[in-house]
Amino acid sequence: MHNIFPHKGRNILVKLMLNLLYNQSDIIITHSRQAEVFLRDNKAIKGEIIFSHHPINDSLINNNKSESRRINKESKKYDAIIWGTIEPYKGILEFLMFYSSTKRINIDKMLIIGRCKNESYFQELLKYCPNNIEIHNRKVDFSELSVLIEDSKCVLFPYKSGSISSSGALMDTIALGGVAIGPDVGAFKDLEKEGVCKTFSDYSEISSLIENIEDIKPDNLSNFIKNNTWKNFGDHISMRIKRICTNK
Repeated sequence: MHNIFPHKGRNILVKLMLNLLYNQSDIIITHSRQAEVFLRDNKAIKGEIIFSHHPINDSLINNNKSESRRINKESKKYDAIIWGTIEPYKGILEFLMFYSSTKRINIDKMLIIGRCKNESYFQELLKYCPNNIEIHNRKVDFSELSVLIEDSKCVLFPYKSGSISSSGALMDTIALGGVAIGPDVGAFKDLEKEGVCKTFSDYSEISSLIENIEDIKPDNLSNFIKNNTWKNFGDHISMRIKRICTNK
């Protein structure tokens, strides 16, 4: 189970299908404690519920980024970047509207980069995008993203809190040596407890989080990456499944 609710709003047919899957499943794997609680509160679910962090993509791991981030913080080109497919559920428009209207976020320079298929939505973003925030409507590959992350103090996820409980992009960011800031929900909240990201409950908190981004220790990041590879994920799930089958 990746997210509790669909990104594009709730649909009665999707809800019925999900409930059918939940109720007929012997095992449900979820990537956030929030989703785990949601499932356990559903008394109709009889299957085993397993929580495990979303695994890290081993091919993206770059062990040198975290140390260079600490040494060169003040020389970074960007205070923050937002990357990935540009969709309404990611809260980019709401963030830009807040920033433009309040100026309560101290950002010298920021980059937003990703493919946006909805041209009218992209034009709305441009309307609220100030001169110190670059925005590019194009896909970014991991080799370029690695360089951009190295040249930024942090990666910002301004997601709408109701639409997200787990994030593959969050894990890719960590694998590439980035430090993430996201909403105080789901996997972001879980990883903050692990000491590998920071969270906000309001956009006004973002400036302080960026300023104190070095609170995230490189050892926390490297240990989390080492412990949450796809191999370790597979071994853990395999062990849990064997235990469940043995006890039946």
